[in-house]
Amino acid sequence: MKHDIDRLLAERNLDGFLVMGNGHGSTMRYLTSGGFFEGALVLKKRGGATTLVHGLMERDSAQATGLHLIPRDTHFNHYELMREFEGDRLSADAAYLTRAMEMAGLRGRIGLYGLTDAGSALALVGRVQEMVESIELVGEYGETVFAQAMETKDDGELAELQRAGELACRVVGEVQEFIQTHRTHNEVIIRADGAALTIGDVKNFTRNRLYTYGMAEDHGHIFAQGRDAGVPHNHGDPAMPLRLGQSIVFDFYPTV
Repeated sequence: MKHDIDRLLAERNLDGFLVMGNGHGSTMRYLTSGGFFEGALVLKKRGGATTLVHGLMERDSAQATGLHLIPRDTHFNHYELMREFEGDRLSADAAYLTRAMEMAGLRGRIGLYGLTDAGSALALVGRVQEMVESIELVGEYGETVFAQAMETKDDGELAELQRAGELACRVVGEVQEFIQTHRTHNEVIIRADGAALTIGDVKNFTRNRLYTYGMAEDHGHIFAQGRDAGVPHNHGDPAMPLRLGQSIVFDFYPTV
């Protein structure tokens, strides 16, 4: 749980953390309670408040997180940083990170997390370390602070899991009912217009129901039939007609 993070940091001899990268990364979403923020940072000194550095356009979403907020465009103007470093984007971005960490009170061994390009992160971390001596950015491999924190849930997270499970089961039932409402001809399931009902049709229906209930997909879902159903992670052929007596693998993993 989130209230375990300080203890987990101490067990790993970390003085704080920095989360960077795109907003759909699991760690960023976890700390912002499902928010989506472009180019944001989440920082925390061990024992201190969790801070979100965000764009001004996202101020309402940022306010909803309950985190301590630093408006990025007010304190870290990108154009001024580029001017200061004479167009050197790497140095400008590294200065942004170092100054954000200093504003959040970070010192010592700082765990680095988030979703970003590996090569860019490597270059950026190297430049940050050249700029500041009081901070050592540390990467974890394997079970990280956040992987362990996410293993246990608070009441709010349990309620979200229950809601997601209920909605997912509802969608599965509606997909089954949708298929069953169609007639068949020569063991092929037929739509009202006389064309064959395809896997693509079923997937479109599934996505529609997910969106109706306020759910979303990060990377599609599996609806595979016959031979395709026997191949792990085969997502299914959208053009394939549904047939009677064929095995089907239906695997989907929505978010709420």
